[in-house]
Amino acid sequence: MEQATETGEVMTGWKELLIKQELERAGYIQALAKQNISRNQGARKLNVSLTYLSKLVNKYGIDWPARHGQGIGVNKVKGGVAEYIKLAKKGYSKAETARELDVSFNTVCAVAKNNKIKYKDLTFKISTNELYKDEKPLQLTPLEQKLSAMFFRRMGESITKQEILYELDSVNESSEGALRVYIHKLRKVGLDIQTIKGVGYRCVKS
Repeated sequence: MEQATETGEVMTGWKELLIKQELERAGYIQALAKQNISRNQGARKLNVSLTYLSKLVNKYGIDWPARHGQGIGVNKVKGGVAEYIKLAKKGYSKAETARELDVSFNTVCAVAKNNKIKYKDLTFKISTNELYKDEKPLQLTPLEQKLSAMFFRRMGESITKQEILYELDSVNESSEGALRVYIHKLRKVGLDIQTIKGVGYRCVKS
């Protein structure tokens, strides 16, 4: 009974720490929003993905409108396609990419349909978050698929454990163990994922 109580107290303390860290980040985001910079620039300053930053902006009602891009037509020039891939790797959703490039959502979907990221003998399909090995689709759970997409879109970057758990919508003590299982599975698949002690994980570029 005492052990169960102690476990409950540890979990409660851990959740309170996560909430505190999130509120601190929300405060930083509030300050950055007043500096007349883009959300993308703010995400880089905080070393988080644009998706994560946007979630906090929406969650806490921070006044920070997403900026439109410079009118790059991804359906017109090769440079536009490269720009799309660059944004996809940074974690932009298709809707965010359309706003950033100032093109229609359907245009972005059309470009995404034919674009892939190669990694060793793996192929990551940007439009569907599907992972292929030797041209054959890998059977991943929804959370494993979501996690692999994070690593492909932020290849070579360190991603904090807190951010990963937030993206997976799993902020509780038991999810840390589940996260280790997911990481182990992706390593077996072929992703070179390093553990960054005290921080989180990083997928090494091939």
